[in-house]
Amino acid sequence: MKKSILLIFSLCISIAMHAQVSKTVNVTTAGTLNKLLTLKEDTTVTNLTITGSIDARDFVTMRDSMPNLYILDLSLVNIVAYSGPNGTFYSKFIGLHYEGSTNYLANEIPCYAFVKLYQNTGGSGGAIMNKILSSIIFPTSITSIGIEAFAYCQGLKGTLNIPQSVISIGSGAFAGCEGYTGTLIIPQSVTSIGSDAFAGCDGFTGTLSIPQSATQINSGTFSNCKGITSVNLSTSIISIGDNAFYECGLIGVLNIPTSVQSIGKYAFYCNYGLTSLSIPASVTSIGTKAFAFVAETLGVVHVICLQSIYDYSVMPINLTSSPNVFNDVNYNTCALYVPTGSVTRYEGFAQWQDFLNIEEMPATGISPLNEDNMYLFPNPAKESFTINNEGSATVDIYSMNGTLILSKTVSGKENIQISQFTTGLYIVKIIKENAVSIRTLIVE
Repeated sequence: MKKSILLIFSLCISIAMHAQVSKTVNVTTAGTLNKLLTLKEDTTVTNLTITGSIDARDFVTMRDSMPNLYILDLSLVNIVAYSGPNGTFYSKFIGLHYEGSTNYLANEIPCYAFVKLYQNTGGSGGAIMNKILSSIIFPTSITSIGIEAFAYCQGLKGTLNIPQSVISIGSGAFAGCEGYTGTLIIPQSVTSIGSDAFAGCDGFTGTLSIPQSATQINSGTFSNCKGITSVNLSTSIISIGDNAFYECGLIGVLNIPTSVQSIGKYAFYCNYGLTSLSIPASVTSIGTKAFAFVAETLGVVHVICLQSIYDYSVMPINLTSSPNVFNDVNYNTCALYVPTGSVTRYEGFAQWQDFLNIEEMPATGISPLNEDNMYLFPNPAKESFTINNEGSATVDIYSMNGTLILSKTVSGKENIQISQFTTGLYIVKIIKENAVSIRTLIVE
């Protein structure tokens, strides 16, 4: 029996190996890839390497005529401009984004490169998503990735390597590409990221850093990226759009940069792991449910970790036209820290007055919540961890439901034993003179 299973397994591996068909094509005249492949190659090639010059018509060939295309190498390709009816966008299709665009830029992965649009007889339309393509190596010369170029290409996996030459990432460019894993690295060259560009890419993990060259985060750009646990917002960001980080996996401290003026509806909705929030005085508007939670969903009770909000506006932001900004935050335990002399004002403003613990920031100021010199290591930890601390400090460790587990005064980089802790996420509050820092500790 074991021999039979081994034989079948070996046969499957052999078939899989033989199924890999590689082809290298040099396209000397853009738009002629279809003429350089035989009908058999169209349907059998799995690994395609292209050199030379291509345009939007060649992407149509790859998308519509090569059903088994699995690995695509365009590293040595030059994408040239094309104007005409035979590109990746069908001019007869009345879509959500364009109506009849037929101009394709040079050095751009064209819109809908691997998403085939269609129109039914009755006039309604839809799209066919590519679920086969597993890997693509981009040309190092591209400057933009078009609208929905790889939307819902669920077969794409591994690390997404965006070239350093890219300036613009279109709306929905990688939406629904849930197979990508690891850290999402957006090059510093990028100045524009479209709405829903990475929506639903829940395989990305760790910290997301927004390029300094970007000035806004559009609606839904990173919504439902559930594996992203922290975000470094650049000091050039002016606005954060609706649903920008809707239901991501953010934990710990969230610092809004002092450059931000507006925060849209549902911008940070249901990021249950956030423990502390800092809102600068530059913010003049906050949308509905921007920092809201849902305490219970279909009988499942969610742990809401937010324990402190630091609002630096002397005059509270008027939230009367933005209902439920902090929906289901525990107003009894979450402290609201405001500038000296502003407590009475906050107690009289809608929604801010719901917080039962409104306190003035000490005259010496609350230390920045994300200061580089106050971090935990190792983190994750198993037996113990240390705080990068100088002098004396009080360390309070809470469970995610707000229960104080340990309170300890430490001196310098003293080791803190946690071998008795169960595996999970904990909140570490560090108090030093008039400074308060809140960190998240992962215990393995």
